[in-house]
Amino acid sequence: MWESVNKSLDVHKVKQSLSTLNISFPNRFYEWLSEFHGAVVEDEIEIITKDGEEQYFYKVFTLDQMIDKYKEALEDDEGFEFIFPFAWDVGKNHFCFDYRGGDPTIIFLDTDYFISHNPEAAEPICDSFDEFLDEYLK
Repeated sequence: MWESVNKSLDVHKVKQSLSTLNISFPNRFYEWLSEFHGAVVEDEIEIITKDGEEQYFYKVFTLDQMIDKYKEALEDDEGFEFIFPFAWDVGKNHFCFDYRGGDPTIIFLDTDYFISHNPEAAEPICDSFDEFLDEYLK
């Protein structure tokens, strides 16, 4: 499934690094990211959005990329305040946590659009990170 995987990080280091984003991610995400930060899949993984659209998971962000991509997106689009990207498809669109409704869901975000102007650019995938992992990344 994974073409390249970096050396695992300490989960505490992952939590500490991501604490700069001022959001609490699910514990399973910290554990998963500590193992798969920067990993690339062998073959793109087909992800089906709740609207039936096909998207393709390709690469997990490193810790620095996750922090930098969030900050860059927030500078460009205030609609990003509660959206936290963590992975790419091959077209550099993002798979993200969406905290706009409170509990985090997983969405696919077309990065060609500002989410504040085009909310339809965010396509719901799963109601939780656990569901996302169990359904697509086991």
